[in-house]
Amino acid sequence: MNILILHRIPYHYIEYAETIDHQAHNVVYVGVEKALANIPAELRCTKLERPGERAVNLEVLEQVKELDIGFDLVISLSEYELMEAALVRKALNVAGPSVEQITKVRDKLVMKQCMSEHNIDAPAFMSLSQWLADRTAFAADAMLILKPLDGASSENVLKFSNEQALLAALEGKSTGIACLDAEKPDYSGFEVEEFVQGNILHFDGLISKGELKLCVKSQYIGNLLAFASKGQPCASVQLEISAEELSWVEQVLAAVELEQGAFHLEVIDADRGLVFLEVANRAGGARIIPTFKKQTGIHLPSAELALLLDADHEFTPEYDLENKYSWIIVPGHHYDKKYCQISGHEFLLEYEGLLALETIPQNQPLPDHISYLEGDIPLTAFIKAESTPALLEVIERLFTSIKIEVADQEFAVN
Repeated sequence: MNILILHRIPYHYIEYAETIDHQAHNVVYVGVEKALANIPAELRCTKLERPGERAVNLEVLEQVKELDIGFDLVISLSEYELMEAALVRKALNVAGPSVEQITKVRDKLVMKQCMSEHNIDAPAFMSLSQWLADRTAFAADAMLILKPLDGASSENVLKFSNEQALLAALEGKSTGIACLDAEKPDYSGFEVEEFVQGNILHFDGLISKGELKLCVKSQYIGNLLAFASKGQPCASVQLEISAEELSWVEQVLAAVELEQGAFHLEVIDADRGLVFLEVANRAGGARIIPTFKKQTGIHLPSAELALLLDADHEFTPEYDLENKYSWIIVPGHHYDKKYCQISGHEFLLEYEGLLALETIPQNQPLPDHISYLEGDIPLTAFIKAESTPALLEVIERLFTSIKIEVADQEFAVN
């Protein structure tokens, strides 16, 4: 087969060659210079560099037109390029998820409308433009969330105490979001939704031909919105999942017609029950991929690629019934200083359930953007324990003891 891959996620997260035989298939990777650099040099493939200045689909099509070959598959495993891959497939007449199908797992208005049509509880919602024209969906004192329709990593997601606070931020051009604060603001890519109180769960798994094959339930400790907007650490711990929850997950996936591949479903565990938040047709970020593999024996990206190569591929999970797993991330994008040194985490080095621990080098600049990547932020960790409460004890101790010192100049390397 001729396979076109829109390459964005670091190669070591996906390990394409573990599933796709690069000797048997002609594989073409298209990406920006930095992305292509992490593909193993010895891998038999074609690497095409795109500038990264225009729409991804246009740059990809421009790069491959000189090849004069027909592609059998167009693949993207990145949240940010799922729609771009659909547009490339449409232009090249390649089978796969369409623009309409991808919209249901990318556009937050559309996905919540799907929930409404299938009687699945979701926060009240409306487009930002609609809300500005007719503010009728929310109670006057309701807390509100402003978010992009197709965003990820909680980027440009804001929480407001009530309608008046949101309106004041928009009118005062003080949201901190460039397109909303511009002299002629563009409200088209945003929605407003009701804030629903509760713990945030995420269900991660694999679906094939509309049948749920694997599903792992976890809960965020802290949350990714606070990580992004307030610089607070975040973690995730695995939990037991019930038959009722599995059935609910199946209903959600059916509502957005998500029938194949990996999924990441975020849910509010509210007093009124499970409340849909959002769903994506890809593996979750941070360290969801390795924690999922430890729990089930299945590497999600490899499983998704296997299904793309063979829709009848069967999986044999090997469940770890003795342990639960957790990942931990400590942000660095929110500081007004360039460098940091971290302390208070040293006890983890003696913790018998430690699987991985990375801290940012003291002479490496902090990221200027939201990142979950190890070696890019002050601290990431991957741990296990015999139970969820045991994981929570370790996380609480870390969040209490950790200290980060920042400075404009590099710290001396220890």
